[in-house]
This record gives sequence, C-alpha cells and structure tokens, in this order.
Amino acid sequence: MSSNATATRDALPAVEQDRAQDAPYVRKSSGLVRDVPFLDMFLMNASSSNPVGIAVAYGIFFAMATFPRCNLLLAIVIALVLGAFVWVTFALVSATLPRVGGDYLYGSRLLHPIIGMGSNLATYVGSVLAAGTAAYFVASVAVGPAMTIIGVVTGNKWWVTAGTTVSTGWPAFAIAGGTLVVLSLLSLTGTKKVTRVMVWLYGIAFVAFGVSILILLFKTRAGFIHDVNAYTKSITGKGNAYQATIAAGAKGGLATGGGYSFKNTMGAVFVVLGYTMFAFWSSTYMAGEMKGSGRRSRQLGAMVGGGAFGGILVLVSAAIYLHTAGYDFVAASSNGYYPVGVTPFLHFFASIAAGGGTFLAIVLGVAFIGWFPVALYAGNLNMVQRAPFAWAFDGLIPAKVAAVDRRTNTPVVSILLACGLGLAAAAWACWSSKSIFSLISTFTLLLFVPVIVTGVAAVVMPWFRPDIYRASPSDWKIAGIPVIVVAGLGTVAVGILAFVLVGVFASNLGIKHVALTLLLPVIGFAIAAVYYYAVRAVRRRNGVELDLVYKTIPPA
Repeated sequence: MSSNATATRDALPAVEQDRAQDAPYVRKSSGLVRDVPFLDMFLMNASSSNPVGIAVAYGIFFAMATFPRCNLLLAIVIALVLGAFVWVTFALVSATLPRVGGDYLYGSRLLHPIIGMGSNLATYVGSVLAAGTAAYFVASVAVGPAMTIIGVVTGNKWWVTAGTTVSTGWPAFAIAGGTLVVLSLLSLTGTKKVTRVMVWLYGIAFVAFGVSILILLFKTRAGFIHDVNAYTKSITGKGNAYQATIAAGAKGGLATGGGYSFKNTMGAVFVVLGYTMFAFWSSTYMAGEMKGSGRRSRQLGAMVGGGAFGGILVLVSAAIYLHTAGYDFVAASSNGYYPVGVTPFLHFFASIAAGGGTFLAIVLGVAFIGWFPVALYAGNLNMVQRAPFAWAFDGLIPAKVAAVDRRTNTPVVSILLACGLGLAAAAWACWSSKSIFSLISTFTLLLFVPVIVTGVAAVVMPWFRPDIYRASPSDWKIAGIPVIVVAGLGTVAVGILAFVLVGVFASNLGIKHVALTLLLPVIGFAIAAVYYYAVRAVRRRNGVELDLVYKTIPPA
C-alpha cells in the first residue's frame, strides 16, 4: 500500500482501518440508515425518563412521599425551566454533530477522548441499571397492580393473589426479562419498526390516560369524596375511606393542611427532573438514524418540543389530580394508607369517579401497562444499544461490536450485548427490591454527568472547535448573544445542582454512602483515562494512531 493510502487509512475511524487492511476500496459508512421520522423521535423524547402516564400515576408522587410538605406543582415548574436549558443545548450540539453516540461523541470531539469516554461510561452504567429497573417495574408497577385492580373491582381473589405473586422474585424476572427480550428482538428488525411500535403503545396508553384525566377534570372534590367512600364501603364496610386515609397518613407522619417547605420543594425538583422529565434529549443517541437530524429546527422540535409537551402535560395533569382528589389524600394514598389492597394509581381512582365500572377499571389498568415498554426503550435501552457501537466504530473495543446487518441496518452485536446486560440488571432489581430507590437515585445522578460534559462542550465549542462551530446549526445568535453558550452554561448549572441536591438530601433519597456516590463519576473518568491510554498504546504498536480518529467526525 502506498504512503498516501496508508495516511488516508490511518485517518479513518478505527473500525474502517481494520476493513481497509484487506480492501482496496473503503466504504466510509457505519451501515446505519436515517429512516426514523420526526414524529417518532418527538414521542420518543417525550417518553424518556417516564412518559406522562407513569409520571403522574407513580413517578412524581414519589416526591410527595420522599419530601413531605413539598410544593409539587412548583417543583414541576422549576424542573421545566431547568430542563429547557438542557434540551436546547443537546438539540443544538446534536444538530451540529448528528451522529450516533450522544455525549460520547460531543465530549470526545469537542473536549478530549477521555472526557467523552468518562461521560459515556457514567451514562452507560446508569442506563443499564435504569433499563433493568424499568424492566422490573413492568412487573411490579404495571402488570402486578393491573392484576390486583382487576381482582379488587371484580371481587376475584385469584387476580389479587396473582398480582402480588408476579411482582417479586422469579415471576417478576420472567416478565422483566421477557420484556427486554421482546424489545431487543424488535430492535433487531430495524430502528424504524421498533420506534413505530413504541409510538403505537404510547398512543394507546395516552388515550386511556386522557380519559382518566378528563374524568377527574369534570369531577368536583365533593363528588370524588363521595365516590371513593361509596366504592370503598362496598369492600371494607366502612363509609369514610377518604377521611380515614388522610387521618392515617397524618398519624404516620405525613404533613397535612398545607404549610409547604421550599427546601423540600427543591428536593422534589431532583426527583421530578431526574425521575420524570430529565432525559428528553435521549434521541441524541439515535441521531445517526433520524431523518433531518442535522437541522436545528428539527432537533429543537424533537427535544425542546418533546420536553415541553411531556413536562406541561405532567404539570397540568398533576394539577387536575391534586385539585380533584386533594393533596393530602393523594399523598396519603400514595404512601399506602388507602384501606383497600390495591396500588392507588390515578387511573384506579378515575374509574371510581366515573361510577366504579368494572370494565372501565380493567381497560384503564391494562392500557397503563403500555407506558412501561415505551419508557424502558426510549429512556434507557436505545442508549445502551448504541454506545458500544460508537466505541467500536472508533476502535476502543473490538470492531465486530460495530457490525451492522445490511438487511435491517441494525447494530446486531451491540443490541444483543445490551439485552444481556439489561437482563443482569433486571435480575439485580428483582431480588434487591428493598434497596430499589437507593439504586434509582444513584443511577439518576450518574445520568447528570453527560449533562455537565455536554454543557461544557457547548460553551467552549465556538473557541475550541471553530471549524465545527462556524456556519453550523449551533452558530445561532439572538440579539448578538450565542444561544449555545447561554444554554450550555445553564446546562452545566443544572448538572451541578443535581449533585448538590443529592448531597443535601441523600438520606431522603435512600443513599447511605454519600461520598462514594458523589465520587462515582470521578472513578469513571479515572477508569476511562487508564483504558484509553492502554488502547492507544496497543493500537500504536499495530501502526494505527488512535488520536487521529478523534479529529474526524464519524459518518453516522
């Protein structure tokens, strides 16, 4: 091979270098195809972390239990404002570098390969743990409670027992594992196909959720109290369930009657932002497969639009639920004080408020399950499937991991690896459910690492990489002020705030080893540094200069 050919080969991503060893012609392509439409990406982003149905029925009311006397609606508004900085930043950087890899790509190309690796390692570990937990929640928070609700409204004890049985141990793992396997198989058929299935599940669950909210919107507080008392009396024989639930909550330590705490409200901001409306930028990991991903308007629409759509729906729906049911009742029932053995989700009380019809309760309960596969794939699994692909394409891990099936245009090995790790994490969640909220708090914190890194990358891009910034979608000024710099600074502030809040509220969040938890990102960057320099040395001995890879932009 001539010296010019060798130089050309050495400037290619490492996976292409391996192919170039024996090929006179190198196809500078990852094999991925941009065939995912805007609407799918919009709804995928709106489903990240937790889509609106899970957020209102389950996610944000964890904040009410964890942070007594928080002003939940104010916490949601603050989270929306903070989230906007993050969404704008990721949208602009993603439009400028519309490739697979997300924060790994941004950190490695705009800052340093070690920073990209360290950030992505935190994201990857956090997303694997989140995927396992989300899969476990399919059994324990979706299927199990749905079966229990069916048993309660029909008076069939078998369903109640079955609902309890499938929520733990081997039955829970069977459901969690089955969900992961099915989603992985769908992913192997093509990204466009799996995202379309997610859109349909989202649509079905959203319609059912909309029915629940409309029922509560047109129900008065007095009418709701009457319906809850009447329905519960038919089961327990006591006609004051609403008042008794609030009283039991107060006796158990829940604050009642107002008197909000701003400090606890800020604690709730971490829960709402991190658990509910955080990762509405998750499509950045699939940017190489999204149609029009290099356009600023499209990325802003997918991320800021998806974030605002999901966040405002959470705010409005929570406001309606709290107004109709009452803050004290929602807080007490969410903490287990409602005297009927059923998970007291919003759709259960909506069916009661609609007249207690068995059919409606079953339909709403079953449709609620649809939110969970969407949240699992959109918020976690798609990232876990694509990060190893990006690493392999750059030559950090074996090139075979970046192999793409030319028929389905999917990274087969990377998807299978994600499935295996997800199953391991699901097993951990299924048999460690007592520490599940500590686990959630830990991996949620890890997911703020790419927020800080991407924010820094956005701020320095105009000066560190002007060749990328100039005339790019990020080169956008309002009144002469670079939007990406302002958004990036706000994004860094959001990430730092998350770490501060975890340090302040560690006990509320179930975190026992505070110092170790806060140091996890530092450990991750140290591991990334050692690994990177070791791989670089090995590649250099083989005649490949790894540093040159990071001076190029991957083809997808």
